[in-house]
Amino acid sequence: MAKFAIKIHRNGNYTRAWLNYMCKVYGLKMTDEKEADIILLSLSDPTEINLLFEAKRSQKPIILGGCEAFHEKMYSNLADLINVGEGFEIFEKLQTIKDKSPGKIIEKLKDLPYIYYKGKEGNIYPSTKINWDLVPIVKTGVRRRIILGGRGCRKKCKFCYTSWTTKYQNNPYLPSIDKQVMIITNDNLGPKQLYQRAYVRSITAEGYLKMTEAQAKTCYYYRIGLESFSEKTRKFYGKPISGEQIRKIMEMSREFNHRLTLFIIAGYEPQESVEEFCNCFQQDTKYKNPKIEVKITYLEPTLHTPLQDFDLRKMYHWEKNYLIGRLTYASQRFRIWSMKRDCGNAYWRTCLHRARTREEIEEIYRWKGKTGKEILELIRQKGWLHLYNQNNSTNIRFWYKGIDDK
Repeated sequence: MAKFAIKIHRNGNYTRAWLNYMCKVYGLKMTDEKEADIILLSLSDPTEINLLFEAKRSQKPIILGGCEAFHEKMYSNLADLINVGEGFEIFEKLQTIKDKSPGKIIEKLKDLPYIYYKGKEGNIYPSTKINWDLVPIVKTGVRRRIILGGRGCRKKCKFCYTSWTTKYQNNPYLPSIDKQVMIITNDNLGPKQLYQRAYVRSITAEGYLKMTEAQAKTCYYYRIGLESFSEKTRKFYGKPISGEQIRKIMEMSREFNHRLTLFIIAGYEPQESVEEFCNCFQQDTKYKNPKIEVKITYLEPTLHTPLQDFDLRKMYHWEKNYLIGRLTYASQRFRIWSMKRDCGNAYWRTCLHRARTREEIEEIYRWKGKTGKEILELIRQKGWLHLYNQNNSTNIRFWYKGIDDK
């Protein structure tokens, strides 16, 4: 029987617990990386690619999964097999072939429609099957437990990678829980034994505005994706939230004594749009004391989204000091958290996803920590002009294009 090892980022507590749980359910023999025949590696972010470089040194077959597997052409330069989509079906298959040699296992997996490897011809159909009976509640802290509440989104916002790569489906055992919510429980049980409510809710602006007083009492902390300070850009992104709706949300948050975190994506528009946002609530004194934090990240135009061909040279650089200084007259309870002003991390991540060869991957990996301007200059020097605005071709076919879900 082949022996498997799990390799994942040290902060991936939920994924690690889920992989261990699945290996136990399907009877796979687990060991450490040194003794293993096959390495199961899950990546959820391009910053974790160093784990793949480390695994390659073992010279053992690597099966890569996680949401980063949707960039299958790039990672196929480093991993032997790429499991695209959910991981339930591949474990079902591994159960039937676990007694074969490692080489035979790899060969048997190659024929699966959701498995990609370098040079594979034809379309890849991501796995969308989730066996909700096997979704565990995982302890990720002293007083914290997490369960998978759902997958995907119907919104199809232009910037959202998950929305365009993941089938929408909810956990049937959690009909009243939002799909992104973190769930709290007291026991490491299955989903049928879950009765506790969420302590943090991710909710749409429309959902928050429809909230009743009774519903408002069930949770204190809410997270809302506004995505832009500008109403015009919000509409472009597919998030048509008006300034008047924002004023109403802030009024309701004060009435219900809620704490809000608003998420904003910078880079597509100039930072002067902050003024438009401030004017939404500072025209009236009753909006001057909201318990609100704004978290800013930078645009990362990745594959499989309508913005995948966005030209990195058009990225706006925001000044962190400008944001903080501009809002000094607002309440101290209103805080804006910003990333570094050069937004180099967004450039680096996007370039990595657009990489085509192993040489490019390894070189771009060394660019981490450089500023956006430095990365643009390195692209020019290398002559890798496709990193500016050309996506990495893919042969993935998605369920929303009419693919059968079986």
